[in-house]
Amino acid sequence: MGTAWPQVANLDEDSEPEVLLTGDSIVVLEHTGEVKSKFLNGSYFASTIADFDGDGISDFGASRLTIFSTTRVNDGTEIWSAPISDFTGLAGGSAFDFNSDGIFEVVYAGEQNVFVFGESGQVLMQIPHSSVTYVEYPVVADVDNDGSAEIVVVSNYGDGPTVQVIGDKENRWPQARRIWNQDSYHVNNVNEDGTVPQYEQPSWNTHNTFRANSTLSSGGACQ
Repeated sequence: MGTAWPQVANLDEDSEPEVLLTGDSIVVLEHTGEVKSKFLNGSYFASTIADFDGDGISDFGASRLTIFSTTRVNDGTEIWSAPISDFTGLAGGSAFDFNSDGIFEVVYAGEQNVFVFGESGQVLMQIPHSSVTYVEYPVVADVDNDGSAEIVVVSNYGDGPTVQVIGDKENRWPQARRIWNQDSYHVNNVNEDGTVPQYEQPSWNTHNTFRANSTLSSGGACQ
């Protein structure tokens, strides 16, 4: 499948993790290396894994933006998709539970706007920004330690700000972890104080997300 970005999570009802590969197709590998499913999507960049529909099972979102339910992963059935301006197909997304209801919202930055999407694909927030969409994605963290999450997004085109930090005016968003340290972020890979755990707990057993941040109240401190 050419170049592919790997993500690891439990994408079915057994106790073992799967490897999700996104590239010119989407491939799900069992922990044994056996191909569980494969379908074409035209998705070229990294995926985001979290529970987007509230069924207790993690789903995944691919570039240009399509959310797939893992309960239907064998045939590539969509939960929803949204029209995104992204010529390169290299923009990515992240996720966070902004209203603390157990369902993750999708944070996605295309060429012209930063979006937050709800569980049915409805636009909950839209803020202008400018990018040529070259392998970047927005992140969520409590960057000013005020007890409420912020969205951090970069712009690399036009005269706008290079880095934007977006927060709720009334600080109603729950507190996220205060760190996001790498492209393949999955919470358990780094402690709150910036140290790297010698023995990392399997993320698919603790929160089962990938490129999604946890709230501190949900045990996301990961000390």
